[in-house]
Amino acid sequence: MDAIAISRSLLDEVRAEADLKRLARSYLQKGRGLLFETHRAGAGGLAIVAAYSTVMDHLIRHLFGIVSVEFARRFPGHSQRFAVVAQGGYGRAELNPQSDIDLLFLYSWKISAYVESVTEKLLYTLWDAGLQVGHAARSTSECVRLAESDMKIKTALLDARFLCGDYSLYGDFEKDAQSRMIKKRANRFVDQKLEENRLRHENYGGSVYLLEPEVKEGEGGLRDLHTARWIARVKLAAKDLDALALNGVLTGEDVSRLKESQDFLLRVRNELHFSTGKHQDQLTFEEQEKVSKALGFEGEGTLRGVEVFMRSYYLHASQISRLTTRIIDRATDSGRPLFGATYSFGRTLREGVRISKGQLCITKPEILRSDPGNLIRIFDNMQKCGCQMANETRELLRDH
Repeated sequence: MDAIAISRSLLDEVRAEADLKRLARSYLQKGRGLLFETHRAGAGGLAIVAAYSTVMDHLIRHLFGIVSVEFARRFPGHSQRFAVVAQGGYGRAELNPQSDIDLLFLYSWKISAYVESVTEKLLYTLWDAGLQVGHAARSTSECVRLAESDMKIKTALLDARFLCGDYSLYGDFEKDAQSRMIKKRANRFVDQKLEENRLRHENYGGSVYLLEPEVKEGEGGLRDLHTARWIARVKLAAKDLDALALNGVLTGEDVSRLKESQDFLLRVRNELHFSTGKHQDQLTFEEQEKVSKALGFEGEGTLRGVEVFMRSYYLHASQISRLTTRIIDRATDSGRPLFGATYSFGRTLREGVRISKGQLCITKPEILRSDPGNLIRIFDNMQKCGCQMANETRELLRDH
């Protein structure tokens, strides 16, 4: 090939890449615009994050197809088994408007020129479109090896979802790798997630009722729900919230309540991202006023619209905190029903009330009906004994 032909080839490649960048930017701008209109028209949080995930799916699949075909045209016979996989929040199809895009480039045994070229062009196009993209390129065996030692990698892979490329390769990964990753060191994973949860709550104030709460990382926030789902996944093989009802961890009614609260928090986070144009997750006083108006909250009696909005926020955050605590307790066996069980440890305070492993438990629910004063007396017992209330007992008191 002479110098002129080489120059033309390079120029065609530059033009093609420029066209891809313009296409990606234009597509995302229009897609986000439509989603914003739908959001402001009253669409729920879950609907918008799922729709934005679908918008991103179509873009990545389209770009992957173009760059793969172009590589095959220029270098026939050099392709390799290769798949693009969504991870993290993108893998869960829960993309808020300013969320990061987390991708795994999965190959069969080693990186080839095909894998390098397609990965590079895909990433640069997404970056040039203004997206924040986290990525990793690994083989199936590397995924397994790294997940055993790095809990962050394991967590991301728990939410993995196929996007495009060689589906049979992803099938091998899901069958051989994910099943092994989930089963290995499950207790260690749970312990680390619980410690992360504790530290996160400590860092963000340790209460649902903060004046300027953090929608994602704060107590009762979306991360509490993610943590409960990850723990249920490794301990119970429950892939989603509906599976928790099938496993008897939550009732169908509780799953509906949890989804309702998740939908509310996602809608609030969507508004924060849309209105600020950045990854904003804290409901500052200024943002509370803006979000309450944008979501259509009006005053009730002596309460202003923003106060009605924050009341709703606290109710939903409290519900997430309560139900995710129940999921974790039951998934880890620490909150299994204690009624009628035989105990070899702990001590009995009085009939139907016992302390075991630092938790106060009601072992005979009928004492709440025969003597309703126990509904109050049990809190006195907790204070005097310096213990916590077992989750099942907390739910029992709530039911009464």
